[in-house]
Amino acid sequence: MTAVSVPTVIAPRNALKRSSLEGRYHLASSYLRVARYVFDHGDYREAADLAYHAAETAVKALLLLEIEELPKSHRGVVNRFGDLYIRTDRLPRSMGRDLRLALATRNRARCEPEQVITRPEAEEVLALADRLLQHVTEFQQALSE
Repeated sequence: MTAVSVPTVIAPRNALKRSSLEGRYHLASSYLRVARYVFDHGDYREAADLAYHAAETAVKALLLLEIEELPKSHRGVVNRFGDLYIRTDRLPRSMGRDLRLALATRNRARCEPEQVITRPEAEEVLALADRLLQHVTEFQQALSE
């Protein structure tokens, strides 16, 4: 993985991006906190759903460093993230794959009542959300420098 590179922007825009990044970081952290709570109480379906939303919110924070308008669909967010962060080697390729798998797990959890979401599946989505939030923190620090 290469070092974190933040786009060059003028100072006022940098402050706006930092504010947006911080807001989405806090929202993603909140989703993740609740996901862990329901996970600890054995509700893996809800944990996977909420953890995916934490991961996607972190991804949206990163996307807004590069683009002005977010894609409208979950798949659009995942694809754009792949274009801007995975294919450019700014983040590990495994993260793109894991995000796609997390979306599939989220879709099963949200839309297919007969599906069982297992503890390991929920753990994978929780771990992805954690990793993405770490990257948001790295990008926040880079913006502050």
